[in-house]
Amino acid sequence: MTCILLPGNDPYFNLACEEYFLTSSGEDVLLLYVNSASVVVGRHQQLYAEINHAVLRHHAVLPARRITGGGAVFHDRGNLNFSFIATHHLPVNNFREKCTAAVVRALQKLGLPATAGKRHEISIREQKISGSASHVFHHRVIHHGTLLFSSDLDLLNAVLTPLPGYTGKAVSSVRSEVGNIVSYLPHLSFSAFKNEFVSCLQHDKVISLFRHLKWQEKNNIEKLQRCKYGTWEWIVGVSPSYELSRSVQTTKGKLSFTLKAEEGIIRSFCFVSSFLPLPATQSFALALTGKRLEWTTLEEAVSPFLEGMDKEKFLESLF
Repeated sequence: MTCILLPGNDPYFNLACEEYFLTSSGEDVLLLYVNSASVVVGRHQQLYAEINHAVLRHHAVLPARRITGGGAVFHDRGNLNFSFIATHHLPVNNFREKCTAAVVRALQKLGLPATAGKRHEISIREQKISGSASHVFHHRVIHHGTLLFSSDLDLLNAVLTPLPGYTGKAVSSVRSEVGNIVSYLPHLSFSAFKNEFVSCLQHDKVISLFRHLKWQEKNNIEKLQRCKYGTWEWIVGVSPSYELSRSVQTTKGKLSFTLKAEEGIIRSFCFVSSFLPLPATQSFALALTGKRLEWTTLEEAVSPFLEGMDKEKFLESLF
């Protein structure tokens, strides 16, 4: 298996890179990469039901979506991502177990008491340090995961704690207590850990070759990044339909609403106010119906109705 160390930290490029090697290449590769602060949700998740939108926005955390299933994960510069992509001849679950076992062996060689769980998660003394997911495309399979080395766990917990009010059939994340590897290897920097982890995989004959991305590969990946992974249509628009009910206390009184959304667009908005007359609430609801669930679009729609009130507080309640 060939190892490719991706040089950039753009989550949209790196996720596009995974799909490229899964669907457009026959090469067996292990991709290793580090993303800037981002939340990556599973293919079948409702983005806003998995995140705290206010935390995401104020900390400039990027929302992203991957092609594999499973739950939402947090990436930052203290997290190493691994992605095994290969043509499979074994049952897919055997491939997952084989990849997980290779990662566990490498961690154990570094002196860590790492163990694998039933969902191929990896833990150290009951603290989860790695979550993983898989996807099959014809005769090709991807199994990828995280390795929390020195991630900002306070930000991780905050941004992955959504506000209540959502109902729907989207896949929900399974919350676990997480920990950082650096707590057990305090003498190692992140760079040193990555290098030693790669050396262990090489010594174990999991990887035998190293190379960089080729020029044509990079061009094709950038196109996939532009057309899919960096777009609202992929990040938000493919979210399963859902219903959201909330109440907001403003300086003028209470606002309560229920919205229904499909494909990231508000399809209906029912609105009750303790201080706005009925015609105003009907106009308010009409202004939001049919709008994309994105901040700038909704801000423009609600601004005429929220003069003298905390507009940001109401806008945040819509996510």
